[in-house]
Amino acid sequence: MWTHAIIKGSTEDPPGLLGDSIKRDYNCYVCYSSVKENESLIKKYFLYYCGINFDELGWTQRPPLDDKNCLLAIITYFFRDKGLKFIYESYEYCCEDRFPDRKPEKEEKGYKVWADVLNTKKFSTPKSVARMLYETVMHGKISVENAKNLISYKYPDNSFSWDEIMREFRKYGGAHTKKYLRRLC
Repeated sequence: MWTHAIIKGSTEDPPGLLGDSIKRDYNCYVCYSSVKENESLIKKYFLYYCGINFDELGWTQRPPLDDKNCLLAIITYFFRDKGLKFIYESYEYCCEDRFPDRKPEKEEKGYKVWADVLNTKKFSTPKSVARMLYETVMHGKISVENAKNLISYKYPDNSFSWDEIMREFRKYGGAHTKKYLRRLC
């Protein structure tokens, strides 16, 4: 008898070369045979992500080897294998009928995982805003006032401080005074 659950959550890709990052929302479908069969995975999850080693602690009670921790361990390692950190939001148990009718993306002895991307959103980072400014001043300089206007026009939801953006701008090889931004080379 396998347990079936849908886990909702998201991942954020690390900023790319230009500094933009991508957030993906997921519905992940996980079915597993039993908590007991996945016990070593759950213990490994607690050791590496929570810093708890149940074997060394001499745990007097049964460790929290339950369904929720089994789901978290499976989905965490599924995304870790892809180089991503999964940000867990919620889960619900369901019947097999709600699962995708295709081969699982990962199938191990004690579990199977399917993942559907619901939404993909590109968002800015201080690095991407600085990169845009750096490319803008390729052949000259720009006033700080115009740079700030350009940022508010191109990135209306910008919540970064001017200092964060200028720190990244300097890393690209830019320089600035209180009045102007320019390239050093």
